[in-house]
Amino acid sequence: MSIYQKIMSSSKVLQIISLFTVSVSLCFSVTVSEADAAFYAYRDSNGILHITNNPTDSAYKWFKRESGDADISDSKNIDDIIYSISKKYNVDPTLIKAIIKAESNFDKYAVSSAGARGLMQLMPATAVKVGVSDIYNASDNIEGGVKYFSYLMDKFDQQITLALAAYNAGETVVRRYGKIPPYKETLNYVKKVLKYQDHYTKLAKN
Repeated sequence: MSIYQKIMSSSKVLQIISLFTVSVSLCFSVTVSEADAAFYAYRDSNGILHITNNPTDSAYKWFKRESGDADISDSKNIDDIIYSISKKYNVDPTLIKAIIKAESNFDKYAVSSAGARGLMQLMPATAVKVGVSDIYNASDNIEGGVKYFSYLMDKFDQQITLALAAYNAGETVVRRYGKIPPYKETLNYVKKVLKYQDHYTKLAKN
């Protein structure tokens, strides 16, 4: 092999190595950026959750999915969690499932415009009070939400409608009115949850 052929052969090897290095670097950068990407979300007036990594409106609030934390796709798994935790706090599991449906539509990464988070849409301060360590973890969030709702049930003498109203509008507001507050959102919320509960109760009997 001539000196020229040796040089050309070495050049080709270097080109191949260079291309391989660039490819690996690109793959690595995409993987890292996707893993570390920040997401923003807000829930509109119709209850629809909007998520983006490029917010165009101040209504979007920052949140980030935990690395390696898979979405819950097995409905039986979440039903089991709801059932066991509800029984622990002596609350009807169909009611808790109805609350989750109304609050987050079973999206454990849901974030409201007010900052409520997770399946049962706990405010961070409330989550701390009820001992939630990971607000986006299904089991932690549900336990915190059920514990808080059980507290409201006790405070309002086991009156479901008042406890639901307090879960939505706040305990202080419900106490001030002594009934479901005359807020359209809260009135609709209570009706919606009771409708969902009726649906889940019928399903459980079949």
